[in-house]
Amino acid sequence: MKPKLLLLIVISLLLFSCNKTTKSTGSSKEPDVVIAYEDWSENKAFTMFAKRLLESNGYQVKTILVKDGVKALNSGKADVFLEKWMSHSIHVQGTQKLAVLGNIYEGGKIGLVVPNYMDITSIAELKGLEKEIGGKIYSIAINHDSESFAGVSEVRKRYDLNVESEYVTEVEMIKVFENLYMNRVPFCITGWEPHPMLDHKYIKMLEDPYSAFDTNYALVKYCTRSWASNHPKLKKFFKSYAFNKQQVDILIQKMGENDWDLKKSVLSWYNELAPSYEKALE
Repeated sequence: MKPKLLLLIVISLLLFSCNKTTKSTGSSKEPDVVIAYEDWSENKAFTMFAKRLLESNGYQVKTILVKDGVKALNSGKADVFLEKWMSHSIHVQGTQKLAVLGNIYEGGKIGLVVPNYMDITSIAELKGLEKEIGGKIYSIAINHDSESFAGVSEVRKRYDLNVESEYVTEVEMIKVFENLYMNRVPFCITGWEPHPMLDHKYIKMLEDPYSAFDTNYALVKYCTRSWASNHPKLKKFFKSYAFNKQQVDILIQKMGENDWDLKKSVLSWYNELAPSYEKALE
């Protein structure tokens, strides 16, 4: 064999070997799963926990912040979305594109929240305290169905309250809570469970005898059918991936210990709970 031809063969083999190695170990590999999440603390926490768990077991995971998780799946931007709030009165079904993976949390609640230093337990007791709470209820501003989520319009009607809604983001809501709570000022905000802020040592959700809110929600997980058919093991993991109230209460405790730093709290939460979730990846 001529030296030049031998040299070309050797170079070709080396290039093929390098390309093969790059494909299997390089960063250009497609992620095993793209998880969409919306800008809510508990949604971030559930997503961060899953990402860390999967990556520690050798999977490549990408997370993307979106305005609407289900739309992100339907458009092909993501494979999995972990938290669609659905009333238990609605029968949850999949679609042609999407499959239901079950619930990540049962017994979600939405309602009005006040600080524990206010001596009331029911929304009805806000009647006559409108001026004391500044004539307003701080309500979460979201892109879809904000009034049905916040329920403040129904609160005004059913409890005959002379209050307005002041719409704020979740970050602004937490700042309102911190500032007013430190000064022991009476206030009322919309709140929900599960939420890392809802530590019942400091605040309480008011009873709702006239049912202005739907307080029985499931947090539903979805994935695209095409992704699920190609990743049966991961689909099985996400079907089993869920939290109960006791486990979320641990996250709330970690939030208090870490000065409401979500990343630090989720890491501490993960370190405590991860061993029980490892089994689902075996």
